[in-house]
Amino acid sequence: MSKTTEPISVLIVEDDAKLASLVQRGIESQRWLSDIADRGDVALKMLTPPHRWDVVVLDRTLPGTGGMRVCRAMRELGDMTPIIMLTARAAVDERIEGLDAGANDYLTKPFALKELHARIRALLRDAPSRSSSPSSLGLGPLALDEELRELLAGDIRVQLRPQESLFVALLLRARGRPVSREQLRNALWPEDEFTTDNQLDVLVGRVRRRIAPFGHTTITTDRGFGYRIQVES
Repeated sequence: MSKTTEPISVLIVEDDAKLASLVQRGIESQRWLSDIADRGDVALKMLTPPHRWDVVVLDRTLPGTGGMRVCRAMRELGDMTPIIMLTARAAVDERIEGLDAGANDYLTKPFALKELHARIRALLRDAPSRSSSPSSLGLGPLALDEELRELLAGDIRVQLRPQESLFVALLLRARGRPVSREQLRNALWPEDEFTTDNQLDVLVGRVRRRIAPFGHTTITTDRGFGYRIQVES
């Protein structure tokens, strides 16, 4: 079982409404908490801080942003939430592909709910306790308190707006590696809310102005790809 007395929370990412509802009822029969995302881009939005989940039950085949892309995006952004991937495909090579993309376990449809419950419990036995998970992210002298949305280094503190804080958290989780524009768009805006690339550029410009007082911190552009955060010690 989980190492915390708080209720287990499960995000169900499944576009088949009937199956998603069935899985949710099974999850809640265990007195666990759950929510449903019917698209990959919606799931990525729900997975970004301050949202925290103990397990993600992820359908491999989703409209738009597919399950494999969701899985890879989570791992590239440093999100190590355990993932159980659901699929109707039983081929060994496809199961291996899902595991190599970052999934922790694989369950082939149709499946018994009690087996899904057992696999969730097995994953949580080895997962870090949520109570020990810090609410802050750091890189060099820079730290972000995700709950307070406060960026600080030394005596300098800057209050961020919710979307600014989320953007900085995504870059900090990448530990200096570039994060693609596509990954940022999927995480920052549900697909139906995003209109133009200019929205992301405006957000980046605003965050750059907010972090200017730190001096040692810059957000650089990887031309044709995305952005990264660089912090001098």
